[in-house]
Amino acid sequence: MPEMLRYRTTNKGTQFCSWSTHAISNKETTISFIEYSVGQIGELNSCEVELSENLREIKIIEKELIKKYPLTSTPLSDYLIVVDLKDWDFDNWNQQETLEKLTRSIQWNCKNTGLGWAEGNYQLENDTYTLHTQLATNDCVREVLF
Repeated sequence: MPEMLRYRTTNKGTQFCSWSTHAISNKETTISFIEYSVGQIGELNSCEVELSENLREIKIIEKELIKKYPLTSTPLSDYLIVVDLKDWDFDNWNQQETLEKLTRSIQWNCKNTGLGWAEGNYQLENDTYTLHTQLATNDCVREVLF
């Protein structure tokens, strides 16, 4: 299942919940699980995981999250993350592998802080790494900072 990101407005500001469900099977059984992170937008929170052999129990948890976080979106703006790599020493590192790890880290942090999404395709041109993101607007982030 694709990753989900939902929001709710509270007296403390915008809160988020991101989750995904998965299943692992072997010859005898299937274990379903849901992993989710909840908290104030812009803050990194711990992730919870629930496991069950009964897919229905996982679906109940998912429905509770949808009910608790009714907003399917928050205002997002397009941003570019740009990193100048001219001074990076890639002689001892695999450049492609390192940039893929950087991309995954950015994606994970965007999702798990509720800030939004980062594309998986980065661009590398003239020693400059560029990644397109859709992140919460400055107003949403300002709620966290002030």
